[in-house]
Amino acid sequence: MRCARPKGSPELYREMPFWQRQILAYLVERPMNVPELAEALGLPAYEVMMHLHAMRRYGLVKEAPKARRERYYRYQVKE
Repeated sequence: MRCARPKGSPELYREMPFWQRQILAYLVERPMNVPELAEALGLPAYEVMMHLHAMRRYGLVKEAPKARRERYYRYQVKE
């Protein structure tokens, strides 16, 4: 896992398009939750969550239906 950066660092925002494309590539294959994406990308969970919130706001991803016993929401690409 990478070294954590400060949450408001300029590098974090410069790299957003790259990481959002990576997230979309994983979500095209199957719906995933934040811990799964964080592990696959090697990013801290708070960064993945930040990207997902932005992507959801702009209509790129949506929450997949959640089973009753699932602990985390899964995200999928929005058609």
